[in-house]
Amino acid sequence: MQHIAEWAVKVAVVSEPYWIPTNRENWASVRLGIVAIIVSGGLQLEKKVKGDGYVITKCGEILLVGIYCPPNATAATLEASLDILSADLQRFTLPTLICGDFNAKSPAWGSRVSDVRGGIVLEWATARDLLS
Repeated sequence: MQHIAEWAVKVAVVSEPYWIPTNRENWASVRLGIVAIIVSGGLQLEKKVKGDGYVITKCGEILLVGIYCPPNATAATLEASLDILSADLQRFTLPTLICGDFNAKSPAWGSRVSDVRGGIVLEWATARDLLS
C-alpha cells in the first residue's frame, strides 16, 4: 500500500496479498484472498464477480480482471479456471483489462522460454481475441 501511495498508482492487481480489508469500495478480492484489485485516486469498483482464483470488477467503463494461478496448479486446473473465467466474461461487453500472475511462460509476453502453461494461456487469449 505504501508503494501505491508513493507512486500514485491508480490501479493495482496484487497476487497473494498479506492482508485484504473488508467492506472497502476500492478493493475487490476473491474468497480465498489470493488476488486483489485495488484502485485509488477516487476510482470506485462495482459489480464484483468472484471466481476460483480471479475477481472481475467494473471501474468506470472498463472491466478489470485480476487473476492468480499458483505455480503448483496443474495444467488441467489452469484450463478449467480459464474456461470458467471465459463464461463469466461473456456477461460483459466492456473493454477488458486482464492482469495477474498465471505462472506461465511464453515469448508472446517477453519470456525467453515457453512452458505448457504459457501455451494454454496464449491459446486461450488468442481464441478470445484478447491479445493486442
